Amino acid sequence: MSRSRRVLVITNYFPPGGGVGVQRVLNIVKHLEEHDWQPLVLCNAHPHAIPHDPTLLAALPADLAVRRIPPLIAFPACARLGRKRTSAPPSTLPLRLLCFLLVPDPFIGWVRPAVRAALRWCREEEIDLILTTSPPHSTHFVGRIVNRRLGLPWVADFRDAWSTDPDRHLSLHNRLRISLLEKRQERRVVEAADRIVSVTDVHRDDFLVRFPALAREDVRVVMNGYAPGEFDGLEPLRSDPEGFVVTYTGTMDTLRRSPLPLIRALARLRSREPAIAGAVRLVLVGEYPPALPAAVTELGLEEAVTFTGRVSHREALGYQLGSDVNVVIYNGPADRRSAQIMSGKIFEYIGAGRPVLVLAPPEAGVSRLVRENGLGAVADPGDPDRVAGALMALRGGEIPAASQERSTAFAWRNRVAEFAALFDTLVPVPGEPS
Repeated sequence: MSRSRRVLVITNYFPPGGGVGVQRVLNIVKHLEEHDWQPLVLCNAHPHAIPHDPTLLAALPADLAVRRIPPLIAFPACARLGRKRTSAPPSTLPLRLLCFLLVPDPFIGWVRPAVRAALRWCREEEIDLILTTSPPHSTHFVGRIVNRRLGLPWVADFRDAWSTDPDRHLSLHNRLRISLLEKRQERRVVEAADRIVSVTDVHRDDFLVRFPALAREDVRVVMNGYAPGEFDGLEPLRSDPEGFVVTYTGTMDTLRRSPLPLIRALARLRSREPAIAGAVRLVLVGEYPPALPAAVTELGLEEAVTFTGRVSHREALGYQLGSDVNVVIYNGPADRRSAQIMSGKIFEYIGAGRPVLVLAPPEAGVSRLVRENGLGAVADPGDPDRVAGALMALRGGEIPAASQERSTAFAWRNRVAEFAALFDTLVPVPGEPS
């Protein structure tokens, strides 16, 4: 019997690193062997500025080969700065200049040692294909060099956009760096990869428009998903057994992912419909800026809003399971860039089986997904009346959760089958015609 084909998965973020960015690669390596592909993982030993969640290690296959390579030089201050999603510049001019020069991201110091390790492992294990996944986008540099040196097929997976990422257009130094340097780097990666994978149709179409050399079959869409088994044995975490619980899980800020529209909508409801709104409880799960509790206090909602702080992934799932409504937030502009936004959190919410409230521009990818699949309600975060109206509709049971059959279509097992089918076009099963 011939051996399974081997794919080297190159990623900066991997357990025990946590957060939503880890879930895609984690589930890819969990399910690829079901499709005659054996994954091996090369990851950053010190991925700064992401949550630490050792509970995710238990979800990895027991026989998974993982090599953790330290960077040649690390820039944790710039990595943390990049995670703030804020327009505020670095506090000192030297740090600002340093961060500007780290192109395309603060993880560039990992590329050289990762290339050496990848070349060595590819030769030792007879690797058949390379998969790189970003952000950080410097990860693709490793794939490009290995592809050029060894001629192995290479798939570049973009969990987020690169030069057109709306979160990266908040600060002047990001805009300058993208316009002067990163667009050229992005072009070299996109045009060198054998296949590109994006998470939304809008992002795929953006690639095809900006890079005319690409054929449509060169760019595939594989959305994120959820793992049904993650909810097995979980006890729902519920802040108020009698109330109507509305939950947001994920990192919060005061700009693009701010729950302030939700908090203000609750305050508005309480002034208009106190008997109904008095039973609503907001649970905000994850890191949050100090300005948010102050805003809650100013609006007199201390007893109605709970901040949990950072929790493990399992705990976050428990809060989703114990909620009546789960919320996705993206306070971005209604433009072409924002239309690419597809929060990975939405798929966990689908798995939890609760209605979803999306606070995002109507044309954002996540908004369209919810509308087209009957998963819940959508409201523009800039319109407090619509947000309050959506809460009322959800509170009254007018908007149900998606059916089990529809939810199952978003399971990770089905998404990984799409990756495997793509890999098969580049490296056919031995003995089968190409």
